Amino acid sequence: MTETPEWQILCAIKMDPDSARTMDLVWAMSRGNMLFLTKEEYLGSASRSLVVGDEIALIQGVKSPIVLRPVDTPSGKRYQVVGPAYIHGVMNGELCEQGESETEDLIYAGR
Repeated sequence: MTETPEWQILCAIKMDPDSARTMDLVWAMSRGNMLFLTKEEYLGSASRSLVVGDEIALIQGVKSPIVLRPVDTPSGKRYQVVGPAYIHGVMNGELCEQGESETEDLIYAGR
């Protein structure tokens, strides 16, 4: 199998970090995920259950960004966890390094 042209192309793509990330995004889509673009124009991939208005949270101690859905309740705004996300340019703490982080206490809204 390693002698096929397809295999050689895959190996070449994996050698370039940007191409490898793009290929990972495409493979993520084939696992039931969809691509999305944030208001800040970050490209990401997450569950097909995303809706406009969902929010992305970078939670200390969690390895990937989490998609949260705001839920209005009688006791105030709460969040429902939609699931993890891949967001290009955010996965390695780049936002924290740029000083773009915002701290907020989140309250989970169970189903």
